[in-house]
Amino acid sequence: MLASTTALAGVPEFIEATSGRSALRRVFRSVDVPEAVIGRRGLFITHRAFCGILEQGARAAGDAHFGLSLAPTLHIRTWGSFGRYVSAGHSATAALRRLMLALPYHGAHDRMEMLAVGDEIRFHYDIPSSGMVGYPHYAVAAVRYVGSIIAPFVPAGWTPMRIEFDFPKPSKSDGYEDLFQCPVIFDAPRWAIVIGRETEFARQPVCVPESDITLSDLRRLANPAAPTDFAGQVRQLIRVQLLDGEVGAERAARQLGVGLRTLQRRLSGDNMAFRDLVLRIRFERAVELLRETDTPITGIATALGYSSPANFTRAFRQAQGRTPSQVRNNGLIPG
Repeated sequence: MLASTTALAGVPEFIEATSGRSALRRVFRSVDVPEAVIGRRGLFITHRAFCGILEQGARAAGDAHFGLSLAPTLHIRTWGSFGRYVSAGHSATAALRRLMLALPYHGAHDRMEMLAVGDEIRFHYDIPSSGMVGYPHYAVAAVRYVGSIIAPFVPAGWTPMRIEFDFPKPSKSDGYEDLFQCPVIFDAPRWAIVIGRETEFARQPVCVPESDITLSDLRRLANPAAPTDFAGQVRQLIRVQLLDGEVGAERAARQLGVGLRTLQRRLSGDNMAFRDLVLRIRFERAVELLRETDTPITGIATALGYSSPANFTRAFRQAQGRTPSQVRNNGLIPG
């Protein structure tokens, strides 16, 4: 179960601001996520790692209610093309529907729905990390993001009927109602924002959206979507591992919360091997760096984990039929 690194927008900056640069490094190291993912789009980390970053950030700050402190700094517009697509809805209802349509570009197993129940409209978000260490911080942040989507379409000072969290009531819960300015329920079956049906939820917006980005635009701009298959998740983790050069099957298995043999068996069931995936993704990345950057070939070899440029060149030519220099000079992807 993976989540887009786009959702980290603002989180590392907050950790650094509250606890310092060295603490930020320790946070990412403790959850085995390369610090280089910060600011990167189109990559995915596990939900467990995402929650771990929030939990370790809380510990670094000495703030058990880290999510409450972080939430006011978050906004959906920091999510790049994803945020632009969602924010282009012409009503609160349309914006939330856009959020549900765009969700596959955030996480493969995240689910949202709106239900009319009696006098209430219930907006549910089923988050795969529910129950994990650090999840309460994530759940609070999710309310903030949804609130930032709704805000342009409702009067100033508007609040939901209540918010429901699917985690135990914390020892000090007053801060939750202070932040959201509405009743908050804990130990609920599902995460939910509850709104009265009488709310003018689909009225004309207070702020007219700046652009009208379509879902097809989002597909082009935010590609890829979060992978739903096991091999696709492994591929994404390899891409992240390449950022610090420490690529390994045991590391991927640990990040996915499975044993090494399970990882190998599941890949074998798809006629794949971890080593082959690494080689393929490493060379895909090499081609990108050769064609789209001025990074010296020596630097590319080091970044991709090769002991020397000669080893990189030999392996690249064997796999791709051209040398790295030929790809760079010709600007061609080997066929």
